[in-house]
Amino acid sequence: MKPSGEREEARMVRRTIALFIPSLGVGGAERQALQLAQNLDEGRWRVLLLTHGHEQAGADTTGNVTHIPLGRRKGILLVARLAAILAREEVQIVQAFLPGAQVYAIPAKFLVRNVKLVAAVRASMGVNQIAGWKGKLSHAIVFGFRGLVDRYVFNSSAGERALGGRLPPGRRRVIFNGIDTARFLPDPAARAYLREVLGAPQNSAIVGIVANVNGDKGYETFVRAAGIVARDMPNVFFVAVGDYRNDLGRRIEALVAELSLAPRFRFLGARTDVERIIPGMDLVCSASSSEGFSNAIAEAMACGVPCVVTAVGDSAFIVGETGIVVQPHDSAALASGLRSLLLARPDDLRRRGRSARQRIEEHFGIRQMVEQYESLYESLLARPGKRSDGASVNG
Repeated sequence: MKPSGEREEARMVRRTIALFIPSLGVGGAERQALQLAQNLDEGRWRVLLLTHGHEQAGADTTGNVTHIPLGRRKGILLVARLAAILAREEVQIVQAFLPGAQVYAIPAKFLVRNVKLVAAVRASMGVNQIAGWKGKLSHAIVFGFRGLVDRYVFNSSAGERALGGRLPPGRRRVIFNGIDTARFLPDPAARAYLREVLGAPQNSAIVGIVANVNGDKGYETFVRAAGIVARDMPNVFFVAVGDYRNDLGRRIEALVAELSLAPRFRFLGARTDVERIIPGMDLVCSASSSEGFSNAIAEAMACGVPCVVTAVGDSAFIVGETGIVVQPHDSAALASGLRSLLLARPDDLRRRGRSARQRIEEHFGIRQMVEQYESLYESLLARPGKRSDGASVNG
């Protein structure tokens, strides 16, 4: 075993980590990549943030993070560019987020064999549930060339169950998303702010859904549940936060009108100030038919807002005893869950909100996520037969 001084010196040698993601647009994976990059211990890690979208060099760069855009290359040209950067920058670990990065990182790993590759998997659906040939091809590459992937990291237990069954136990693990509890927190001023934005009475109750309108987010179920609640609870307003500018969004708007909900239903679209919006809600709802780890649920809980969620992915595990869980595709059950909390005593709702935030702080904070990733990186860089502290595996 090395003397403690030598072990400490070894830990102080900065290793180079490359976090590779298609773009830095608005999204859960993008936010997680940035949070990880910005919170890794700068005494131990030099961090490169690689993208192949349209960003200019230097975007979102901090003292310990260097952003390197790979340009608009595709195919073999992008693979070659990525491999060249990994070799030039002496990258020891590349972590690829989303299939759009993983399909390029895998052949680049073949060209730069001494780099360790981590595939950060956010999906939780099996291949039979993937729509479109591009998605199926990406899945086949990511999981078909597993000999080139050193670790598969799932951000949900549901994802590991659905996709990790054929992977050796030592090659897969779950690391939950980390929520920025300094950004998402209770805000007494948010109540008045949100009602002003919505044009709703200050004494109204507001139920929100925070998700882009797509087929997995259960918008029809949510709107129909809202219609049931609205029949005998005239003081309740509903708000959708997320991009709805697509064909499904237009159908959902039509359904809102059909159910005579338009006076009490607002579409806010995509927002960059969700931390000011969410704390003003009384309840947040997730009506999804498919989920992995829902940032929207966890961020609402961090804001002290109780949640009613569907039993998909890790949603029930995230809320624990602080919220209500119902089956997906069941508007009546969802409405019943919403009503039960809307009719709860105010002190009970506040207690649930405090417990929700405490649960996020204890289990799903940024620090927990970063520490687990750092432990993973250390284990990948440890010499064969050695632990990351230099001691023999066999003691």
